[in-house]
Amino acid sequence: MILRNTLQTLEQIYHYLTERPHFHRYSQYERLNAFFAEIHDTGSIEFEAGQSYLFKGIFNGKPKVMDGSKAPAFAHKQEFLSWVQQQLNS
Repeated sequence: MILRNTLQTLEQIYHYLTERPHFHRYSQYERLNAFFAEIHDTGSIEFEAGQSYLFKGIFNGKPKVMDGSKAPAFAHKQEFLSWVQQQLNS
């Protein structure tokens, strides 16, 4: 499996998002939506964000549903990025 989203890449995306104006005011759902939309691979299936914290898309070349309800707080960077990497590799 080709890993497009290495820990280093995920960390760069994390920092990119936190530099957005007013990003600190976003809710956990809005932060997750922005993050998963950024790491979603472009392809035939559109990225979908459900109100139940389910994010559907192509991640690392495979269709996947990410359950954001189990994500650590976005503000806890290391925990959050470790969780994302674990979800991508499962």
